[in-house]
Amino acid sequence: MKDSAGNSLRKADKINFRNSVQKIRESVGGTDEVDIFRFKARSSTIDITARKLNSGETVELYQVNKNLGRTLRRIGKTDFSSIRPRRLNRFLTSVDLSVSSRGRRDTYSADVERDTYFLVVSSDAARSSNYRLRFSAKTDNGTGQNPTPPTQPPSVPASINQIIAGLTETSLYTQNGAGTAVPDDQNQLELTQVPFTSSEATEIANTLAASSPLPASFFTGLLNGQNLIAASDAVETPVVSGVQLDSRVNGGNTGYVGYTNYALDNDSINISTLSADLTPVNASGPTVLNSNTGYVLSFDLAIASETSNSANRAGFNVVVVSNDGSTAIELGFDSTGIFAQSADFRASESFTASTFSMSDTVSYDLYVSNTGYRLFANNTEILTGNTRVYNFDPAQSDPPLPVNPYTTQNFVFLGDNTDAASSTFTLNNVSLFT
Repeated sequence: MKDSAGNSLRKADKINFRNSVQKIRESVGGTDEVDIFRFKARSSTIDITARKLNSGETVELYQVNKNLGRTLRRIGKTDFSSIRPRRLNRFLTSVDLSVSSRGRRDTYSADVERDTYFLVVSSDAARSSNYRLRFSAKTDNGTGQNPTPPTQPPSVPASINQIIAGLTETSLYTQNGAGTAVPDDQNQLELTQVPFTSSEATEIANTLAASSPLPASFFTGLLNGQNLIAASDAVETPVVSGVQLDSRVNGGNTGYVGYTNYALDNDSINISTLSADLTPVNASGPTVLNSNTGYVLSFDLAIASETSNSANRAGFNVVVVSNDGSTAIELGFDSTGIFAQSADFRASESFTASTFSMSDTVSYDLYVSNTGYRLFANNTEILTGNTRVYNFDPAQSDPPLPVNPYTTQNFVFLGDNTDAASSTFTLNNVSLFT
């Protein structure tokens, strides 16, 4: 059995069961003494049912009692079984679990508040054994009854024109013909690239050098082990139908490049913690993407060419994160169709283009409401499913990122965010309806 639950906090298997029951199969024991699972909880009662646990195998629940980022930086990489109790207690608080048993099935229950938790399954047995976990939660809405879950996906009968008719449009980007500066000051999306452009790399190097005793030359080609300066930046060309971008960096798939409504503050990058600040491209801030009331991201897109090294990756991607900082959806656009990324970044629900070509200019509308999404192409619904809480560690990305876009509130990205694919695409008329 594949063991995806690591033995440190950073390698914990991330679980999302706030809107559904999650079932896990794992093994523990022998050389694998600890399995760790990480999840976010609302104020609720959680039940964790374990089946086939043997004697000597224990289940413990911990609540983060300090900033999660600081906790992961201080003890996140250390094997959990080797952390001394006094040090562990500085960052995590043990949560009392009530246990009820029925045969070889034990149910662990706890009343929890809104926070991040780690479940630790440990064993001192000489041989490994398989077990199963079932995660579920019950949230009290003040009436003593569980709330009625929202419709998933959002209501099907409404057409996209009916949906946006009751919403307000905010234009993020438009290109009105070849020769116009791209993007210009009136647009609310900015071209972002990692590895960085030469000018950005120089700015970062100078900022870091100014706060360090090391010479500036040390930072010219290095940021946490990554190349600062791209040998060849992605090529952006204004055309009549929009802006055309060749997302290849260094002549291949390396690097991330695309348009976002946030800009990376180069002056805030910290090399020791690999952290930085994001600032809205628009000084008044990003448009609020409230999934409870629903919103639509509209854009015109044509993909002239696309290459990928994996069926789980695409050369053009769309990411939206709602105002809660967790409700999100990522869609991958390749040469033959479109697919949604699962929470662990595998191709999930998909659409194969037949009535149009991916190289055609297509008007797409991505509608997010409650915990569901619907994608329309030229006013026809082509894809539907649930939003996700993405299991993404920016420090483990290649190259590593100083921010986590999947937890950035009201975040929008359109472009190439993978080292396993690239594309040449034309983008235009990007708007938000809220």
